[in-house]
Amino acid sequence: MDNQDKWTEIILQFMEVALHEFLYVWKVYPADAFELRSMYQLPVHMCRHPQLSNYLFSILTGCRPWIQSGQLRRLSVHLLSERRAVLRVMHFEPNWRNSSSQSKEANQVLIHLEEEFRATLIAIAATPHTRSLEDTEGSVHTFQVLAETTENNERKVDIEYVESAWILADSVLKQQVESDHKREIIPVRSIGSASIPIKMELYMETRS
Repeated sequence: MDNQDKWTEIILQFMEVALHEFLYVWKVYPADAFELRSMYQLPVHMCRHPQLSNYLFSILTGCRPWIQSGQLRRLSVHLLSERRAVLRVMHFEPNWRNSSSQSKEANQVLIHLEEEFRATLIAIAATPHTRSLEDTEGSVHTFQVLAETTENNERKVDIEYVESAWILADSVLKQQVESDHKREIIPVRSIGSASIPIKMELYMETRS
């Protein structure tokens, strides 16, 4: 496994934990559908339902080649009402940076990165309190994940990832994503420093 493979795996692992935690704190599923585990020396909530866990894992598996090549512009989790109105959106924008980490001890880089991941998960857990839903908005009923890439749409899907291949967003959600409604962007956390090869922006979006 080369360095790019290793760091891609680290990004995917963090994003998997972050997706589970985000769904938990926004109560997309009942609390008892999750179990406490320890990750990055922090208690996190992971869904115990195999079907949902496998679904989230397959989403990220499908993103692997885009992340590794730098073609994943952003991964967005849309929280939807029962009528499929978009209530909140969490955006993940992973990227690579040219860093001096190669000259540092690998374990020092990982320690720094774990600190970043811990702080980011804490920030994600705070989002329902900083941007709670208004009574008029309704409650979260389900979610959908969209990936925005920079790749050529004509590129063929690698057979290795065919089971987790992505499809175009449905017309209703696509219309909402591309609508001219006023949007408010709320920064959640930035990951990145000169000592690590990874950078990531996390932010939420509300609409009115």
